[in-house]
Amino acid sequence: GKSGPIRAWRAIAPAAGPGAAFGVEATPFVGRRSELETLVRLFERSRSTPSVEFVTIVGEAGIGKSRLVRELARHVDALPERVTWRQGRCLAYGEGVGFAALGQIVRAHAGIVDTDDRATRASKLDAVLTEPDVAMAAWDQFDRIR
Repeated sequence: GKSGPIRAWRAIAPAAGPGAAFGVEATPFVGRRSELETLVRLFERSRSTPSVEFVTIVGEAGIGKSRLVRELARHVDALPERVTWRQGRCLAYGEGVGFAALGQIVRAHAGIVDTDDRATRASKLDAVLTEPDVAMAAWDQFDRIR
């Protein structure tokens, strides 16, 4: 569909190794130390007090939100004890995006995959649910609310 030749390049080697996808950074962490210290402080407070800390990181694309979370993950990984890490992301478009991150977190915690049928999903949710009130633990009630 082009009227003339176009320039093209042939890939001869990877630009980054597979570790780059898992947080191996080629660039230094610059200019966000204060935000990282706040996240670390809130994380540490959640470990030392009977409270829940909730943080929302919002901003324009490309300002380093994911990098900030990866740096917090490095802090958590360096701890001597094991920490359960759950992370969810919201897309900026589509239906139901407001709870998409929470849905990802719940599915990851329960081990739910896209190919699970309804009964399997309910069984996996029941297995991780620690709700002492049986009425609150009934997943069918949520279907009736929808």
